[in-house]
Amino acid sequence: MAGSGPALLLLHGLDAGRSMAEWRAVAGELANNYTVYSFDWLGWGLSDAQRDGNRILAVVRGSA
Repeated sequence: MAGSGPALLLLHGLDAGRSMAEWRAVAGELANNYTVYSFDWLGWGLSDAQRDGNRILAVVRGSA
């Protein structure tokens, strides 16, 4: 979380190699006007891999 102002949630894509790091280049600038939130979907980036290997199902369960 960074910045202040209205909340802005940054979501990364679901392709291989995707993570919240995709937003580093613009997150600082956006934080000038927004409270910026970003996270890694379960099984992507720095989050733990899912035991069953089903990333899409983990996304659905984790975002409900």
